[in-house]
Amino acid sequence: MKKKTSLADIAQSLNVSKTLVSMVLNGRGEENGISKDTREKVIARAKELNYQPNMLARSLRLGKTNTIGLIVSDISNPFFSKIIRAVEDALAEYDYNLIVCSTDEDVEKEGRLIKMLEYKQVDGMIISTSMASETDIRKKIRSGIPFVLIDRYLDNPDNPYVGTDNYLGAYRLTSHLIKNGYKKIVILSHQPTHLSSLKDRKKGYLQALKDHKINPDDRLIIDVPFQNRDRHVFEAMEHLFSEGEPDAVFCLNNSLSLAFLDFCKQKNINIPGRTGLASFDDIDLFRLLPVTVTSVRQEVTEIGKQAVIKLLHEIRKPGSAEEKRVQIPPILHIRESSQKIS
Repeated sequence: MKKKTSLADIAQSLNVSKTLVSMVLNGRGEENGISKDTREKVIARAKELNYQPNMLARSLRLGKTNTIGLIVSDISNPFFSKIIRAVEDALAEYDYNLIVCSTDEDVEKEGRLIKMLEYKQVDGMIISTSMASETDIRKKIRSGIPFVLIDRYLDNPDNPYVGTDNYLGAYRLTSHLIKNGYKKIVILSHQPTHLSSLKDRKKGYLQALKDHKINPDDRLIIDVPFQNRDRHVFEAMEHLFSEGEPDAVFCLNNSLSLAFLDFCKQKNINIPGRTGLASFDDIDLFRLLPVTVTSVRQEVTEIGKQAVIKLLHEIRKPGSAEEKRVQIPPILHIRESSQKIS
């Protein structure tokens, strides 16, 4: 096996000190009075010998790894897949690397992943948390590593957060359904129910009903377990439709919408003829289905970009950001699944 080139090898080949080589390769040659000619010779010889710096030693010396941890709740959800891409692209502009983890909405697993990222000495974390409170997450992040919440916020308004205005998106979507003649509107969500994104979407739904003088019906507010979600959606919808058909179903994310569409296919339920459909989270498939799906689109690229900017700000100047919470307005796409009731 070929011996890895060291600082000492470069120094010996140029008949200079190891310290001089180290200062040049760490960008501190000029400030330490090393001539331009010598600096150029050191850099050229390092390239010639294919010198690869010891990144662990460098990170320990500088106190940073130029690595960020991203924790999402469900990596299989297209929304979070796009978030990962957006964050990765944004970090590349600042020469940062990314470690991605998925919790499956499991708070214990989230805690273990936080510990793992701390062990790897990431400079900061972007977290779509499944935890219920700041107290819970602070118990897990003991190292003081800066973090930014994404998609879901916690009870402390001082926690940096970037996400969609979920209340506004749900309010607009529900109002659209009501204006198109839908009155008996099911809202289909999943557990855990404490997630701020889901809670705000429910609040928007309920406020739209109130503003249009429709009394809410608890039987139409359905929460299914996250695990084995598709099976639970099928069972819940089968029970609901057996008791009386709803006018429309408002799914609080795209995974729930896909599960509901599968139920409709198996039961030969036409959309929008027999029931309307609207979804929070827009995905490409919704534009390509035989009946296109009305949905709320989140500005994923902007969310990822703003989360990175906010986190790097927290890393460099902790606690100095003026605007702790950033909520980005969603966009409503009206399609065939919510056509007016004739």
